[in-house]
Amino acid sequence: MALSNDSPLNAVIVRLSGEIPIKSEAVRSIWERKLYLRIANRVKDNGVVEKRWGYIFIRTQKPLDLITLLKPIFGISALIPARICESDLETIKDAALSVAKHYYSSLVRKGLTPKSFAIISRKVVSKEFGTTEIRYDVGRYIKEKLRLSVNLENPDIPIHIEVREKEAFIYTSIYRTAGGLPVGVQSRVIVLTRLDLESIASLWLLMKRGCPITSIHFDLCGDTNLIRKLNMLVSQIFNKSCEGMCKLRIISIKAQLEKIMSIVPQEYAWYILLKYMVHLAEEITNEEKARGIAIGLRSSLNTDTLRLLKWLKTDTITLHYPVLNYDDRELSGLINKIGSLLDIDTLQLNEECAIIRELKANRASVNVELLNHYWRIFMREISPPRLS
Repeated sequence: MALSNDSPLNAVIVRLSGEIPIKSEAVRSIWERKLYLRIANRVKDNGVVEKRWGYIFIRTQKPLDLITLLKPIFGISALIPARICESDLETIKDAALSVAKHYYSSLVRKGLTPKSFAIISRKVVSKEFGTTEIRYDVGRYIKEKLRLSVNLENPDIPIHIEVREKEAFIYTSIYRTAGGLPVGVQSRVIVLTRLDLESIASLWLLMKRGCPITSIHFDLCGDTNLIRKLNMLVSQIFNKSCEGMCKLRIISIKAQLEKIMSIVPQEYAWYILLKYMVHLAEEITNEEKARGIAIGLRSSLNTDTLRLLKWLKTDTITLHYPVLNYDDRELSGLINKIGSLLDIDTLQLNEECAIIRELKANRASVNVELLNHYWRIFMREISPPRLS
């Protein structure tokens, strides 16, 4: 049996994130328009982008290239490289066969031998036929031509067929994406950012909720190599997922850390430092027009943690803790997803200067009375850094 290696795929179906369709018609129209413009800006001359009711459709001869470009955009739930054809049954049969052959060949090139297939058809809008004809007629045609068995539970080649009046879409693969909401549909948030798993995960989760980000890194150690790595990583994330609405600011507070170390017992120094970083971020919120501050704090929700959260609370701005109750498996899974979607290396995370690791490792239990005492002393003696 001769199988073609030429790709029959000529389109990409862009499915919108589930939260978008449930909004009011006015909000949905604005959000879909934002998403459409971002997709069109990425696609450029590589295809023709069409906004349809409930999804976005791209005619292209480079579907897999476009999926690499589009998968980091927030607001997309799935990307599907597909074959588009006319919606008569005979044309669908031939198109489905070409897609099945292409997928068969790709599996063979990977050293696999497909033995089964299934026709998966859940959406048919046609006056001429329905899902029964699609499943049985097209299924019988594929079975005869490729001599494969039918396996509805776990097929080697799943052939999805959607019919929408004059068009039919045929595909075998569905690619996972960033999901969430388009960046810019919610208010700006400041994210305290270090080169660690918790900070990067927090940054990602806030963008996923549609928030533009001002990422602030408080330089505590003057480590230029660490700052270079952080700048490179954050820039990659923002360039691929934030559509020009996010930025990184680096502010040195090395002198302020030294002051903390000189007047605060070591076991309480990390708490005072954390509150001071929140304090500085709070001063920046008006300039950045931000409505919240996010902290990559991760801890079990015990009495000690609750005391700390209450002590850090401010009167003017909301604090967010996106990964507060994440366990190691959840956090690692999210970081791996970020790396996979953006095609970037996240292995360099968890780099901090030695003094910070030491302060975090030797923390005492939260004693609010003592912390308030040391905080007042520190704020009387501290010289604020330049925030520009």
